[in-house]
Amino acid sequence: MILGIRPEHILIDDKGKGEPSLMIPCKVELTEPMGAETYLYLIANGHILVARVDPSVRVEVDQSVTAHIPLAKFHLFRESDTARVSRLDEK
Repeated sequence: MILGIRPEHILIDDKGKGEPSLMIPCKVELTEPMGAETYLYLIANGHILVARVDPSVRVEVDQSVTAHIPLAKFHLFRESDTARVSRLDEK
């Protein structure tokens, strides 16, 4: 299985509290301010995650943060043919 997550669904530190989520410790590799949004390039266990956050989220390169990924926002794909796997709660 391949786990897909949209950058806007990765929440940083306390922004993700209050809803069931996967919490992943990360280190900030790069910040890319884009005006109305900021992209954070995060390293987690050797993998790169890209988060799209509000510019009010203040982090520094090499800072440790926690990425919260809401369980309802996961997208699963079969590795063999990359077809999307439907969620149990989908009709």
